[in-house]
Amino acid sequence: MAVRFSKRDCASSERIVHQTHSSNKTTVGGDTVEKSDILSLPIEDAVKASTECPLCWLTEKEEIRFLESFYSEGVMNPWYRAKIIHTRGFCSYHSHRLLWFVEEVCPEKLGLALVLENLVREPLISLQKLLKESRGLLDVWRRRGIKATFKGILLKKNPESLHRFAGNVFANLRSFDTQCPACKSLEESDTSRIDTLTKMLLHRQGFVRIFKEESKGLCLPHFNKTILVASERLRQHDFATFVEILLPLQVKHLKRIRFELKERIRKYDYRFANEPIGSEADIVERATRKLKGTSHYGPIAARFQMVEEQFMPHNEMNDDE
Repeated sequence: MAVRFSKRDCASSERIVHQTHSSNKTTVGGDTVEKSDILSLPIEDAVKASTECPLCWLTEKEEIRFLESFYSEGVMNPWYRAKIIHTRGFCSYHSHRLLWFVEEVCPEKLGLALVLENLVREPLISLQKLLKESRGLLDVWRRRGIKATFKGILLKKNPESLHRFAGNVFANLRSFDTQCPACKSLEESDTSRIDTLTKMLLHRQGFVRIFKEESKGLCLPHFNKTILVASERLRQHDFATFVEILLPLQVKHLKRIRFELKERIRKYDYRFANEPIGSEADIVERATRKLKGTSHYGPIAARFQMVEEQFMPHNEMNDDE
């Protein structure tokens, strides 16, 4: 059955659409002023912080909130703890971050101990099962000797048994290599912030001016990820506009970083050692953040690698002096 709309319904819908598109603007004294919302406010604060990458600044803060939430609410909640155990725990980086947090910030280790006990139990059960299934092969090694067994493999005599054993061990270990829940949470939030930043740069001229004047661009991993996400989600015209805003700013601040590095290097020369150290005092740290970002979670690196494989030219680029 077809649904019919009256002219009044259509007019009402048009008003709603118009209000939605103009909801982030208001008029004060005849001037149009852009309003901030709950998604754009953190981006604005990060830009005003004037770090080498506002997205890294926000990710670092969210990572701390994740750690606090894990210890304050998560680990004592059986449902949440079961969810963490189901994902086989955290990556190496976030495991050590959790350990740092419990040693430096929150001294209560019960919650982490509960999670770790379950995480140890799972591979222990799997390895015990593997040991039981492999006793026949171990008996062969014991009778013939490890050397003779490997000699047989080199001579291609019945290598299947040892290969099967190694394959089972590898498959067992790989089953515990799942996506880190902290990385997944940070990746989703990071992508959402990139969407918000993209919309702000395209639709808020006042923010574009602030971004150009107060920000220092993005770190290279976030720059590449932002370009990739924008290319997937924007129309061709909007993507071209977005690149025209972001790319010159990125080039400008990479030149700044290089200049400050050259200044720092120059002042190591004894002839200029008496010159005062300026903004280049911490340039080594800032250059590292600009090149690699301050975030260490896996998905950024994974997306960065994907960008390199898909978009980087095969021919070597000459260094522009």
